[in-house]
Amino acid sequence: MGLTLTQKIVAEHLVAGRAEPGEEISLRIDQILGREVPPGMACAEVDTLARLPEEHGTPPRIHLERLAVPGQTLLGASNCAAACGALAMLAITSRNTEIGAALAGRPFRLSLPRTVLIRLTGRLKPCVGATHLVLELPRPHLVRDGIGCVFEYGGPGAATLTVPERAAICGMAAEKGATAAIFPSDAQTRAFLRDQGREEAWQPLAADLDAVYDETIPLDLGRLEPARSETS
Repeated sequence: MGLTLTQKIVAEHLVAGRAEPGEEISLRIDQILGREVPPGMACAEVDTLARLPEEHGTPPRIHLERLAVPGQTLLGASNCAAACGALAMLAITSRNTEIGAALAGRPFRLSLPRTVLIRLTGRLKPCVGATHLVLELPRPHLVRDGIGCVFEYGGPGAATLTVPERAAICGMAAEKGATAAIFPSDAQTRAFLRDQGREEAWQPLAADLDAVYDETIPLDLGRLEPARSETS
Protein backbone atom coordinates (compact mmCIF):
# COMPACT_ATOMS: atom_id res chain seq x y z
CA MET A 1 0.00 0.00 0.00
CA GLY A 2 1.39 3.39 -1.02
CA LEU A 3 1.91 6.44 1.17
CA THR A 4 0.39 9.90 1.04
CA LEU A 5 2.74 12.88 0.85
CA THR A 6 1.94 13.69 4.47
CA GLN A 7 2.76 10.15 5.57
CA LYS A 8 6.10 10.31 3.75
CA ILE A 9 7.15 13.48 5.54
CA VAL A 10 5.93 12.18 8.90
CA ALA A 11 7.84 8.92 8.42
CA GLU A 12 11.02 10.86 7.58
CA HIS A 13 10.72 13.00 10.72
CA LEU A 14 9.17 10.56 13.21
CA VAL A 15 11.04 10.49 16.53
CA ALA A 16 8.54 8.58 18.67
CA GLY A 17 5.03 7.17 18.50
CA ARG A 18 2.96 5.18 16.04
CA ALA A 19 1.98 6.89 12.79
CA GLU A 20 -1.76 6.24 13.04
CA PRO A 21 -4.45 8.97 13.04
CA GLY A 22 -5.18 10.09 16.59
CA GLU A 23 -2.00 8.56 18.03
CA GLU A 24 0.42 10.87 19.81
CA ILE A 25 3.70 11.21 17.92
CA SER A 26 6.86 13.29 18.13
CA LEU A 27 8.33 14.90 15.04
CA ARG A 28 11.73 16.41 14.32
CA ILE A 29 11.28 20.05 13.29
CA ASP A 30 13.48 21.51 10.57
CA GLN A 31 12.41 25.16 10.53
CA ILE A 32 10.73 27.76 12.74
CA LEU A 33 8.79 30.74 11.39
CA GLY A 34 8.35 33.53 13.92
CA ARG A 35 9.12 37.20 14.37
CA GLU A 36 11.21 36.58 17.47
CA VAL A 37 12.22 33.91 19.97
CA PRO A 38 9.38 33.49 22.51
CA PRO A 39 10.34 35.30 25.75
CA GLY A 40 11.73 33.15 28.53
CA MET A 41 12.50 30.18 26.27
CA ALA A 42 15.79 28.35 26.55
CA CYS A 43 17.49 28.10 23.16
CA ALA A 44 20.90 26.80 24.20
CA GLU A 45 20.99 24.17 21.45
CA VAL A 46 20.33 26.62 18.64
CA ASP A 47 23.52 27.67 16.87
CA THR A 48 22.16 30.39 14.59
CA LEU A 49 18.94 32.39 14.43
CA ALA A 50 18.37 34.38 11.24
CA ARG A 51 16.50 37.64 11.69
CA LEU A 52 14.98 39.51 8.77
CA PRO A 53 14.12 43.22 9.01
CA GLU A 54 10.39 43.85 8.61
CA GLU A 55 11.00 46.11 5.62
CA HIS A 56 12.02 42.98 3.68
CA GLY A 57 8.37 41.91 3.67
CA THR A 58 6.01 39.81 5.75
CA PRO A 59 7.69 36.79 7.44
CA PRO A 60 5.54 34.13 5.71
CA ARG A 61 6.24 35.53 2.25
CA ILE A 62 9.95 35.92 2.87
CA HIS A 63 10.15 32.45 4.38
CA LEU A 64 8.38 30.95 1.38
CA GLU A 65 10.69 32.72 -1.05
CA ARG A 66 14.01 32.37 0.76
CA LEU A 67 13.92 29.52 3.26
CA ALA A 68 11.15 27.00 2.60
CA VAL A 69 12.36 23.57 1.43
CA PRO A 70 10.19 20.76 0.02
CA GLY A 71 9.90 17.77 2.32
CA GLN A 72 10.80 19.59 5.53
CA THR A 73 8.74 20.34 8.65
CA LEU A 74 7.97 23.82 9.97
CA LEU A 75 6.39 25.31 13.09
CA GLY A 76 4.95 28.81 12.94
CA ALA A 77 3.55 31.27 15.42
CA SER A 78 0.65 32.36 13.20
CA ASN A 79 -1.81 30.74 10.84
CA CYS A 80 0.07 32.32 7.92
CA ALA A 81 2.86 29.80 8.48
CA ALA A 82 0.65 27.19 6.83
CA ALA A 83 1.30 28.97 3.50
CA CYS A 84 4.66 27.15 3.31
CA GLY A 85 2.70 23.99 2.53
CA ALA A 86 2.66 25.41 -0.99
CA LEU A 87 6.27 24.19 -1.28
CA ALA A 88 5.49 20.68 -0.01
CA MET A 89 6.37 21.45 3.61
CA LEU A 90 4.44 20.06 6.56
CA ALA A 91 3.82 23.50 8.09
CA ILE A 92 1.94 23.61 11.38
CA THR A 93 0.84 26.56 13.52
CA SER A 94 1.79 26.12 17.17
CA ARG A 95 2.03 27.86 20.54
CA ASN A 96 5.03 29.82 21.78
CA THR A 97 5.91 27.17 24.36
CA GLU A 98 6.12 24.46 21.69
CA ILE A 99 8.05 26.75 19.36
CA GLY A 100 10.52 27.49 22.16
CA ALA A 101 10.98 23.78 22.81
CA ALA A 102 11.59 23.16 19.10
CA LEU A 103 14.15 25.98 19.05
CA ALA A 104 15.95 24.14 21.84
CA GLY A 105 16.10 21.04 19.66
CA ARG A 106 13.22 19.09 21.18
CA PRO A 107 10.73 17.18 19.01
CA PHE A 108 7.22 18.49 18.48
CA ARG A 109 4.43 16.40 19.98
CA LEU A 110 0.97 16.18 18.45
CA SER A 111 -1.86 13.78 17.75
CA LEU A 112 -1.36 12.61 14.18
CA PRO A 113 -4.09 14.18 12.01
CA ARG A 114 -6.14 12.36 9.43
CA THR A 115 -5.12 12.96 5.80
CA VAL A 116 -7.82 14.33 3.50
CA LEU A 117 -7.19 14.40 -0.24
CA ILE A 118 -8.64 17.41 -2.03
CA ARG A 119 -8.58 16.00 -5.55
CA LEU A 120 -8.55 18.90 -7.99
CA THR A 121 -9.58 18.75 -11.63
CA GLY A 122 -10.05 21.46 -14.26
CA ARG A 123 -8.62 24.96 -14.21
CA LEU A 124 -9.62 28.23 -12.54
CA LYS A 125 -11.70 30.59 -14.67
CA PRO A 126 -10.58 34.19 -15.22
CA CYS A 127 -11.46 36.41 -12.26
CA VAL A 128 -11.65 33.42 -9.91
CA GLY A 129 -9.03 33.52 -7.18
CA ALA A 130 -7.37 30.58 -5.51
CA THR A 131 -9.03 31.42 -2.19
CA HIS A 132 -12.45 30.73 -3.76
CA LEU A 133 -11.37 27.09 -3.68
CA VAL A 134 -11.13 27.09 0.11
CA LEU A 135 -14.56 28.67 0.42
CA GLU A 136 -16.02 25.65 -1.39
CA LEU A 137 -14.62 23.13 1.09
CA PRO A 138 -17.16 21.81 3.60
CA ARG A 139 -16.09 22.21 7.21
CA PRO A 140 -18.42 20.15 9.44
CA HIS A 141 -17.23 16.63 8.56
CA LEU A 142 -13.50 17.37 8.24
CA VAL A 143 -12.81 17.04 11.97
CA ARG A 144 -14.03 13.86 13.64
CA ASP A 145 -13.65 12.56 17.17
CA GLY A 146 -11.34 15.45 18.05
CA ILE A 147 -8.78 14.37 15.42
CA GLY A 148 -7.60 17.12 13.10
CA CYS A 149 -6.77 16.71 9.45
CA VAL A 150 -4.20 17.68 6.87
CA PHE A 151 -5.52 18.85 3.51
CA GLU A 152 -3.38 17.22 0.86
CA TYR A 153 -4.05 18.77 -2.56
CA GLY A 154 -3.58 16.58 -5.59
CA GLY A 155 -5.12 15.53 -8.89
CA PRO A 156 -4.52 17.05 -12.33
CA GLY A 157 -5.95 20.41 -11.32
CA ALA A 158 -3.22 20.95 -8.72
CA ALA A 159 -0.61 21.21 -11.46
CA THR A 160 -2.40 24.28 -12.92
CA LEU A 161 -1.96 26.33 -9.72
CA THR A 162 1.13 28.47 -9.21
CA VAL A 163 3.03 28.49 -5.93
CA PRO A 164 1.59 31.91 -4.91
CA GLU A 165 -1.91 30.54 -5.55
CA ARG A 166 -1.06 27.44 -3.55
CA ALA A 167 0.27 29.60 -0.72
CA ALA A 168 -3.00 31.53 -0.57
CA ILE A 169 -4.90 28.24 -0.35
CA CYS A 170 -2.65 26.68 2.29
CA GLY A 171 -2.64 29.87 4.35
CA MET A 172 -6.40 29.51 4.83
CA ALA A 173 -6.22 25.92 6.11
CA ALA A 174 -6.94 26.88 9.72
CA GLU A 175 -10.15 28.63 8.67
CA LYS A 176 -11.52 25.21 7.73
CA GLY A 177 -10.25 23.56 10.89
CA ALA A 178 -7.24 21.87 9.29
CA THR A 179 -3.93 21.29 11.08
CA ALA A 180 -2.00 21.94 7.87
CA ALA A 181 -2.32 21.93 4.09
CA ILE A 182 0.20 20.70 1.55
CA PHE A 183 0.76 20.53 -2.21
CA PRO A 184 3.14 18.18 -4.04
CA SER A 185 6.57 19.36 -5.15
CA ASP A 186 6.30 19.39 -8.94
CA ALA A 187 7.15 21.48 -11.99
CA GLN A 188 5.40 24.53 -10.53
CA THR A 189 7.51 24.18 -7.37
CA ARG A 190 10.70 23.87 -9.38
CA ALA A 191 9.89 26.93 -11.49
CA PHE A 192 9.18 29.01 -8.37
CA LEU A 193 12.43 27.99 -6.68
CA ARG A 194 14.33 28.64 -9.91
CA ASP A 195 12.89 32.16 -10.06
CA GLN A 196 14.07 32.68 -6.48
CA GLY A 197 17.58 31.46 -7.33
CA ARG A 198 17.12 28.33 -5.17
CA GLU A 199 16.52 25.56 -7.68
CA GLU A 200 19.02 23.35 -5.82
CA ALA A 201 16.46 23.07 -2.99
CA TRP A 202 13.95 21.39 -5.29
CA GLN A 203 13.15 17.71 -5.19
CA PRO A 204 10.12 15.90 -6.60
CA LEU A 205 7.68 14.89 -3.88
CA ALA A 206 4.20 13.46 -4.28
CA ALA A 207 1.89 10.82 -2.90
CA ASP A 208 2.16 7.30 -4.29
CA LEU A 209 -0.39 6.44 -6.94
CA ASP A 210 -1.90 3.79 -4.65
CA ALA A 211 -1.90 5.98 -1.53
CA VAL A 212 -4.90 5.49 0.77
CA TYR A 213 -6.52 8.56 2.33
CA ASP A 214 -8.88 8.85 5.28
CA GLU A 215 -11.18 10.90 3.09
CA THR A 216 -11.30 12.21 -0.47
CA ILE A 217 -13.10 15.37 -1.60
CA PRO A 218 -13.34 15.95 -5.38
CA LEU A 219 -13.36 19.55 -6.53
CA ASP A 220 -13.57 20.87 -10.09
CA LEU A 221 -11.71 24.19 -10.34
CA GLY A 222 -13.60 25.05 -13.50
CA ARG A 223 -16.91 25.10 -11.61
CA LEU A 224 -15.81 27.72 -9.08
CA GLU A 225 -17.40 31.15 -9.35
CA PRO A 226 -16.25 34.50 -7.94
CA ALA A 227 -17.59 35.12 -4.44
CA ARG A 228 -20.34 37.72 -4.35
CA SER A 229 -20.42 40.18 -1.48
CA GLU A 230 -23.71 40.50 0.36
CA THR A 231 -25.52 43.81 0.14
CA SER A 232 -27.84 45.14 2.78
